Amino acid sequence: MATGRRTTRLCLSGGEFRKNARVPLPYSQQLSQADALFGEGGYSTRTADASQIYVLRAPPKPEDFGAVTAWHLDARNPAALSIAARMELRPKDIVFIQEQRITTWGRALDQFLPSMVNAGLGAANG
Repeated sequence: MATGRRTTRLCLSGGEFRKNARVPLPYSQQLSQADALFGEGGYSTRTADASQIYVLRAPPKPEDFGAVTAWHLDARNPAALSIAARMELRPKDIVFIQEQRITTWGRALDQFLPSMVNAGLGAANG
């Protein structure tokens, strides 16, 4: 039974975006990689590695599982952004931004130091 409703077409944004999200693709327009990077708050210039931005696209046939196509963008070069403006996103694409190495270390310390402090307090009280 047809309900007349359209299925929502989505792509995903992940990694160091300010907000990881499901991004609706407009039916009558195109959404570019640049739209995904700079829309809805964009990505965190503090934590993101602008040289490690990817669009990941799975094959349309499920039996081709594992044959993912990845496009790499180095946004440190402003000229590369013109390519991002022309890169059309498709349903189920994933736009991913890697974190900076220092961000990785900072997050590891954020998880490690509280346990060390608690262990030290436990030993001192103990």
